[in-house]
Amino acid sequence: MADLLSGLMTFGAVPVVEVWEKSFGISTRVVDALCDEDHNDAARVRLPSFMGDRRKKFAYWLDENLPTDALREFAVAFRQGNEGKLERARDRISNLLTLAGRDEDGWMIAQCDITAMVKVEHDESLRAHRTIHLPAFLGLLGNCQRVLERCDETAELRYDEQSEFRQPFEDAYSMMEDVPLREIPISETRMAGFGASRIESLSMESSTFSPGIQAADALANTVRVGVADPSKFAGASPLAEPLRTIFGVPVAGGSPLSLGDTASLNISQPRFKQILQEMHSPLANV
Repeated sequence: MADLLSGLMTFGAVPVVEVWEKSFGISTRVVDALCDEDHNDAARVRLPSFMGDRRKKFAYWLDENLPTDALREFAVAFRQGNEGKLERARDRISNLLTLAGRDEDGWMIAQCDITAMVKVEHDESLRAHRTIHLPAFLGLLGNCQRVLERCDETAELRYDEQSEFRQPFEDAYSMMEDVPLREIPISETRMAGFGASRIESLSMESSTFSPGIQAADALANTVRVGVADPSKFAGASPLAEPLRTIFGVPVAGGSPLSLGDTASLNISQPRFKQILQEMHSPLANV
């Protein structure tokens, strides 16, 4: 796998990676759910939906500062749609914000009408649009846009078939397809890219029949290894070189790999080589 990835990059392939922390996914859900104008009048004034940049920054702050168990408590309650548990999770987050000196944000969170929120958030017709995969997809669009602008190129984006997310992904792409790259500060040290004007089209294909998606799966699995075990960047590990090439620098504790998502399917090296042979690629002999 390491040889294949190194070979692909040697032939000019550019890896584009969006790593998505589960805790950040929960933080975005906290903002989307508890600060929705439809059931929180305070959010309508303090954090309205059109202030997307501020909402993203707030989500990053929650991710970096709230205890993991507080986020997990909200996630479990939200998944269950349990009003009592959601009220307790809301109040805990509100109190934590107040203790952190963000009194107005704590007050805003406390104003969320949980009964109304549950009614809307658990509407099955809206479920796919509320998945944490959607902000991850937007992040991937932004990263692709960033690379394409630097290369002064355009490209088509082919995504692994996920029928339940087809409509929200297509809706998101439609909103972003005319937007040039915007670099948005999300913390003192981090920037996030948004836009998709250089992505000519979006399509979904089965990875079974798409060598390109299979290659992306291989990349995703390699990234997962690097995130789970940063020691793979060092020494004689066969993954060290492609990982260093992908990320530029070794990753240590407190790694910069705290932004973003890449979902993957498992792919065996023999299967990947078979795909390369079908493409008549010289990498098939690596």
